[in-house]
Amino acid sequence: MTETSSGSESSTGPVVDNCGDGALDRGEQCDDGNVLLGDGCLPGCILGDGIALPPIELPEEDGLFRCLTTIDAAVPGQSSDVMALGGRTWSSPAEALVQAFSLPDGQAVSAAFVHDAAFDRYVDQIATAEDGDIVVAGHTYFDAEQTSGHLWLARLTPAGELVWLREHEAILTHPEDLALMPAGDIVLASRIAGWGPAFKPSFIHRFDPDGNLVWEHAGPAGPEWQAGYKGVAIDADETIYAVGAGQHMGDPKWLLLLEAFTADGTQLWQTEAPSPVNLRVAPSGIVVTDDGMLLVAGAEDDSNGLFTDDPGLAAFDTTGALLWWKTWSAPMSWNTSGGHIAALPGGGALVAWGHSQEDISRTRVARYDAQGEALWELESDSATHPLDAVLGPHEALGPDTVFYVLEGRSVRPYLP
Repeated sequence: MTETSSGSESSTGPVVDNCGDGALDRGEQCDDGNVLLGDGCLPGCILGDGIALPPIELPEEDGLFRCLTTIDAAVPGQSSDVMALGGRTWSSPAEALVQAFSLPDGQAVSAAFVHDAAFDRYVDQIATAEDGDIVVAGHTYFDAEQTSGHLWLARLTPAGELVWLREHEAILTHPEDLALMPAGDIVLASRIAGWGPAFKPSFIHRFDPDGNLVWEHAGPAGPEWQAGYKGVAIDADETIYAVGAGQHMGDPKWLLLLEAFTADGTQLWQTEAPSPVNLRVAPSGIVVTDDGMLLVAGAEDDSNGLFTDDPGLAAFDTTGALLWWKTWSAPMSWNTSGGHIAALPGGGALVAWGHSQEDISRTRVARYDAQGEALWELESDSATHPLDAVLGPHEALGPDTVFYVLEGRSVRPYLP
């Protein structure tokens, strides 16, 4: 802020003197010299959180978890806040696994849901419906080479009891992202599995609340232009937004692909956008913010290598127009992955980034304001990349107040 010529305070707020000098001056709530991160003093010399709470350790004997969701204690029949994790058992063939734990102590609150089969079965995505039910999306493998399989969906009660299960044997895809419409319909971004070309055929599917297919939209796939979906988001008007990466024949650039659909699957618009600084972009998630922006998190690279290097965050309006695009340099010699994003009430977002270097991994969590400026960044001591992240409740702080990040064998809560 600045002073008026008369020396009085401006009408937009208090005067702040010398923010970042390490001394508490006029108009400052705190001042750590803008050196320390995660100490509760945000850039701009205002108090904030940006604090990592102790991790919630997960029982290793249960299996391997890869996705999570939370259930608020306000849901009828719930005595405490709960997180539910999905993954697979250690058995062979693998069995689908969903286990619920109380928050914040991490105690198992019910028997695990385990779904066996004569072939491997995995949980890929998990979300909480408005009534507290858990919606699960996964895939199967039929043979030892793990080259074929199909999509399956399930709905569980908060206690882990099976409501229904749907085997979609004609849909040979792996779920990449899952979002729920206000009425309970299920929207998936998914892709064909296996090795091969960079862009596998990918799809957006909508299912009704009972898991029955309503419509399917195939992503661009042809000799001139091909793309793959990575994330979906839905606004209050039931507009569906899908994000992915695409490439035109002969063009080394990988573009960000953003599309919008009506609830009945009609395409409203499509946007293709290159990274402003890098050759390739690999989006990993999309959210709709309270102030009507579409925020896309992803990694970027300036080469045709196998790895992406720099984290990036792009904002679009709901017509697909680019508002801004920010790219940051990853730590020296580290590659960026992940980009699990959650929109914050009132605007802005939290992102859990993964960084890797040879056989070393780590998690970095950051909060960004509505203009994409980083308010804080924290590096976890978990020595693993993030598998999933969600904004959820905390018994002492209220609903949607803690960022829960699945970091290998633990879930780390972060105060925004």
